[in-house]
Amino acid sequence: MLEEDEWLLNLSRDDPDSYTETFSKPEERKARAAATKNRYDFTCLTVEEVSRSYQVPISWIGDALCNFGVVPPIQWTARMGDLIDGEQAYALLEAMHGWDHAIMYDMYTWDSLRELAASHDLPIAKVLQVCDEEGFALPFGLRSHLRLEQYARLMRRLGLARELTDPVSYTHLTLPTICSV
Repeated sequence: MLEEDEWLLNLSRDDPDSYTETFSKPEERKARAAATKNRYDFTCLTVEEVSRSYQVPISWIGDALCNFGVVPPIQWTARMGDLIDGEQAYALLEAMHGWDHAIMYDMYTWDSLRELAASHDLPIAKVLQVCDEEGFALPFGLRSHLRLEQYARLMRRLGLARELTDPVSYTHLTLPTICSV
């Protein structure tokens, strides 16, 4: 082997991402395959990582997970594979790619439930009681963001009903079947 060829071989060995199967041992290939699978497998991502990676509101993901039967409160750091099975993960991915993400973000309040209660000077216990009576799934507990129609129902029940100032109405849109909560 020429010295130049040896230099190229060593260069590829120094860079772990440039390893080729030709120059690695079987156990190294298995370890790299497992690491790659974990890095790119949807079910190995956390709820928060899915939200960031796919640019989808975490509230939307939480609603979908509750629809799949995941019991709240859901931790943002929970792995998707620990919460749902492969078929549900595929359905969630399919739904995320089928929706306009701007509309998904516009479906939710900017403030969490805790922030809404504080901004209206309401006791958290009263807000949670109304949410429970209305049957709202609060996927992230007090960190949950309500959908706009839930917010309107909450405000009506608390006697604070005001017209939403958003001139665009999304009432004709509904969450897909997997996400109706």
